[in-house]
Amino acid sequence: SAAALPAQAAALYSKAIGLAPLVPTYRLNRAAARYMLGDYRGAITDCEAALKLEPNNAKAFKRLSKAHIELGDFTRATEVLVAAAAAGAAASTFSEEASMAAQLGAWQAEGEAAYGNGDFAMACTFFANILQKTNAVPTRLWMTRAELALGRCDRALRVTREVIKADANQGAIHTAQLCHSHRAISFTGDQGRRQPAAAVRAARDGPHVLEGLGPGVETPAGGAAAGPRPAGGSAGDE
Repeated sequence: SAAALPAQAAALYSKAIGLAPLVPTYRLNRAAARYMLGDYRGAITDCEAALKLEPNNAKAFKRLSKAHIELGDFTRATEVLVAAAAAGAAASTFSEEASMAAQLGAWQAEGEAAYGNGDFAMACTFFANILQKTNAVPTRLWMTRAELALGRCDRALRVTREVIKADANQGAIHTAQLCHSHRAISFTGDQGRRQPAAAVRAARDGPHVLEGLGPGVETPAGGAAAGPRPAGGSAGDE
């Protein structure tokens, strides 16, 4: 599968770290593998560990920022790049990347504001701009909320299924919130009528009830599954 090689690489670098825990390169390489697997929190942990060993490592700062972006934490992503410049990390693109992270944060704020003002079409525009650069789950869920408000139920449910498959606990909870917020929406067909109740059960009882949400939704083995590959390329992109 597509995840096999990164998973194998992460396992090999874990062994290398066990043998040589003070070599930052092994942690950075495992961070890249974890990023490709959608394990952004794991990538953050590895990048932070690498920076403790080598405080001005440019790749560590860049990969750390990218992982925060994929988690939807655009403010932290910007702060990381600003800190990189202050630490003297050598990279000519830090300023440009910090500006992009800040722009993503600004679009997110504007999208949420538009949603709060009831301008759901404008909110979708801002969120769509972000999703051209990243597959951050929080932004995808905001987009889903805005699309539900516009009556685009089929697409919203499909996207939410994808989110649940990538992160069962987070996706189920947000699905339940969406269904509560939009419970007046009339779904068509037997499966459509089952969706809201299944989402609420998933939020209450945990990931083992996700089969109630229909085809394509599986309970991840051993916890959260790997997330989708980010829109902006691999963690190793320079």
